[in-house]
Amino acid sequence: SAAQRYTDGTVWFGTKDGIIIKIQNEQIVEVLSLDYLKGMSINKFLRTSNGTLYAATDRGIVTLTADKPESFSEDNGLPDNRVSCLYEDIESNLWIGMEHGGVGKFSKGKFLDLTSEESLPPEAVNSVLEDADKNIWIAMDNGITCLKSSALSPERAAHIDSLTEMLQEISVRQIREDADGTLFFATYSDHGLLQFFRDGTTQTLSEKDGLPNNRVRFSYHSSDGILWIGTTAGLAAYFNGRITAFTQKDRLPNLFILCALQSKD
Repeated sequence: SAAQRYTDGTVWFGTKDGIIIKIQNEQIVEVLSLDYLKGMSINKFLRTSNGTLYAATDRGIVTLTADKPESFSEDNGLPDNRVSCLYEDIESNLWIGMEHGGVGKFSKGKFLDLTSEESLPPEAVNSVLEDADKNIWIAMDNGITCLKSSALSPERAAHIDSLTEMLQEISVRQIREDADGTLFFATYSDHGLLQFFRDGTTQTLSEKDGLPNNRVRFSYHSSDGILWIGTTAGLAAYFNGRITAFTQKDRLPNLFILCALQSKD
């Protein structure tokens, strides 16, 4: 249910049963199957700039790099145990997206419930991203919210407002930024995968273009320039203006694609 590769070459996998697997040099080097983790659904991993490894689970946040796992949950102040995503911004704030508690963040050792403080809707939060302009994007089951940087130009702010209106009441599963500043929004809608360019224009890749369906879970750019798009009906590769879809006939064991990673070779 979760996979993450880090610059040291390690790959971490988490399951819906609370088992965590660490792989290095294509070998399993560690399996965490602790009583404490048993039955937890591992949703995401995040390694912060200070080296701490966190897991987002359906029972709160678990710290995995300590000698003994520590947790932050409803028992000690988290609004909702079902944590869907974690994100660290440039100022080392830890953003927390929850299925029923909206979004919050740890800043300077204190937890802030931004759903209340910023009057954000208490929607299921699927993804958080800080872009190159230091805007904070929040993807929800009912659209997107952008906490705009104070340094943002009026023109860019207007483009963001138009995009927010376009995606109103649409489930957005992931937000991702490419090196050139293009933002990618994985949606459950006719937009499929929506690309938001620096000049404010948009482009969509959807079922009519060759995707298996329009329920897009994620996008991922591999080093060879291929844009991989995961949907609930299979995987797609976009390259040189053409989409190639992979489904059961291509021996995919499961068509509900949640994530993808590129190996060293």
